[in-house]
Amino acid sequence: MKETPPDIIPFKSPDPSRGTNRPQPPSFKFVGPSAVTKHDRVFFQRPEFEAILNLYGKMVASGHWKDYAIDSTSSDASFAIYQHAHDRPLYIIRKTPKLAARQGAYSLISAQGKILKRGADLDRLLSYFNKALIKLIR
Repeated sequence: MKETPPDIIPFKSPDPSRGTNRPQPPSFKFVGPSAVTKHDRVFFQRPEFEAILNLYGKMVASGHWKDYAIDSTSSDASFAIYQHAHDRPLYIIRKTPKLAARQGAYSLISAQGKILKRGADLDRLLSYFNKALIKLIR
């Protein structure tokens, strides 16, 4: 017997004695995202997301950043920052909990793929952009 994928759960077919005598094919019920456990994907927590969006809002107001994208996988969560919607991201803020004990869960990655900053504290990581904000104010 073939195994069903984890997000599909078989359920019993209707009773054949209730109106039809022919055998019913097996039925499957799709189980949506609510059945997926919390630990299947990594997400930014609310305070982390607020800190990122606060910085993003300041940089959009200054005209430096235009768009963003959020991605979540089983191993990391990413917030990509774009100068133009059709370009590749200028920066990617990535949260990788598996690296928390070693190098820190957060990393800031440039458009060329170089890790600019890494650490356990998101606010320190975002302080990388303080120099750019200070230049904008002057």
